[in-house]
Amino acid sequence: MNSDRLSIARSLLEQRRFKAATRKLKKRTSLSEELLYSELLVMQNKSQIALNHLKSLLRLYPQASTVILKKQPTILQALGHVEAANELSCQLARENTNDILGYLSHLQNGFDPVIELNASLENTLKSNYEDPYVKGVAAYCLFNVKKDDSKYDYLHEGAKLIRSTIQYHHDANIQNIRSIANYFPVKTNDQDQITQYRSPIFIVGMPRSGTTLLEQMLGSHSKTLAVGESVNMGRIFAKHGLDSKGNINLSETDFAKARTEYLTLTYGEDSNKRTIVDKMPNNFIYVGFILSLFPNAKVIYSGRDPIDNCFSIYRAVFQKNRHKYSYNQTELADYQISCKYLMDMWIRKYPNNILNVKYECLVKDTEKELRKLVGFCELGWEEVCLDFHKNKNVVHTLSAHQVKKPVHSSSVGAGIRLLPYLSELAERLGVEANKTGIVRQT
Repeated sequence: MNSDRLSIARSLLEQRRFKAATRKLKKRTSLSEELLYSELLVMQNKSQIALNHLKSLLRLYPQASTVILKKQPTILQALGHVEAANELSCQLARENTNDILGYLSHLQNGFDPVIELNASLENTLKSNYEDPYVKGVAAYCLFNVKKDDSKYDYLHEGAKLIRSTIQYHHDANIQNIRSIANYFPVKTNDQDQITQYRSPIFIVGMPRSGTTLLEQMLGSHSKTLAVGESVNMGRIFAKHGLDSKGNINLSETDFAKARTEYLTLTYGEDSNKRTIVDKMPNNFIYVGFILSLFPNAKVIYSGRDPIDNCFSIYRAVFQKNRHKYSYNQTELADYQISCKYLMDMWIRKYPNNILNVKYECLVKDTEKELRKLVGFCELGWEEVCLDFHKNKNVVHTLSAHQVKKPVHSSSVGAGIRLLPYLSELAERLGVEANKTGIVRQT
């Protein structure tokens, strides 16, 4: 009975039906339900209440203190208690030396390295019996903590190990991305109904290109509803835009139904008086479909220097089955090139709906670029958008710790400086580096 209630509550949470999920979890009788309730509070931007709830669980479930404590650092970080978050996360890393994936999460959240773990990480990497994925994660941990040039050897080894565990049909994926624009624009069957809908804002592009920063800025506006990396558009496209064999077929698509389903799923129980900000980077693939559903939608294309962007992706470990191309330099470069190719196609087809925001320009002259962005979205200027880093919401991407700080340019040029260690990536992107670090476009 409890498992059924938990499953239903989790489904309601994913649908942003927070009131219904709260009712389902009203009579909580297990730790799993209590932890899901804390997630529910976080999703509703009630971070302090979630933290207090987790602290109360330590008294009720002292035997599960580690599981409960692991939920706290990112909430503390979001609330601005950075030192306390770091101290707790380091303590957990020391106490749970076998949790290598948890330690990588610790490092990717921006917390301090725990140097005494290096020896066990090295042993894991050298083991002939350990799972390749776990060994890959250990290598990424060592990349994050090493200070000398050997760190890049760990990075490449980690990427190779994780890539060996992934089933991914790269050529087919690239071909699909490059061909999808051929199916659009398409005439829909309900043009007269479109004006009654509030058109969403979609932030698209490569991951690690500044999409989370843009979302935090726009999401701070009083007239927007930031929904994070929603998978809804991809699911709607798969349901309404593909035939039974998985081929694109829009001849019988009910665009009105697809539009209603997207809005219902994405708003959940939130008021539809606010404008959705949907920050799923991969939605760059579906721009034609998006603008068929919402001809007045605003699409923000987050662009970044390709070397910087690809290095930021390559150095990260994502959730399993996400960004499968990211662990091979050549495949990563192909994906980057294909993303730009497709976005250039969309911009030619829909020039009035798409704004290209350059990350480098955004961090150099933030207010100027942000005013342009807010104006394009027809929201009206609000100073609070500049204070996005003061937002107490928990961010669920690898940029979480970065967007809790004022805008900075420290990552600009990072990839260029490391070109000698990224030769395959550089070659595919058309950039060369000699031993002195001088670079040029080929």
